[in-house]
Amino acid sequence: MVLRHSGFTLLELLVVISISAILVALGSGYIDDTINRMSAKQKVSEIQLLLSKARATALFSNTKVTLCPLTNQQHCGNDWNEELSLFTDPNHNRILDSNETILQRFPPSKNKHTLRHFNSLAVGFDGQGFASYNAGSFSYCYKNKSTLGAIFIISRIGRVRFAMTTDANNLPTTPNGNPIPCPI
Repeated sequence: MVLRHSGFTLLELLVVISISAILVALGSGYIDDTINRMSAKQKVSEIQLLLSKARATALFSNTKVTLCPLTNQQHCGNDWNEELSLFTDPNHNRILDSNETILQRFPPSKNKHTLRHFNSLAVGFDGQGFASYNAGSFSYCYKNKSTLGAIFIISRIGRVRFAMTTDANNLPTTPNGNPIPCPI
């Protein structure tokens, strides 16, 4: 009777480890991109909720509210990738005055692969829910190995809706037909 030892040789073990390492390296890029795209979709949903909350708060409290990136001087700025603040703004001066209340803060977008953009200094709604001169297009774009974007069109009557996808890249375009602003 001959006893056989079963097991892996050193060469077989090294081949399996090498193949596993290659598969993990190839898959990690796909997994990272998938996680980043899922995170971008979550940010789009959060922005939609923030815009909806702004209008609903204006309607239910019958006061003007403003959503914008605040500067150090508490004025609405133009870098929409900074922290966004939603606040009551009864005098509608787009400045956070001492008697006005911050309703919500939205974190900054400091990721080099994302870009938030609005064509004005502030999104604002009055007590009837109208956006008036604050109408425009709020966009969010994630661009890395893949691109994902959303545009929220805010009408003068305060309705917030998604822009339709019309370009070859399956990305939404602005109401005037321009491509969504994305990071370079």
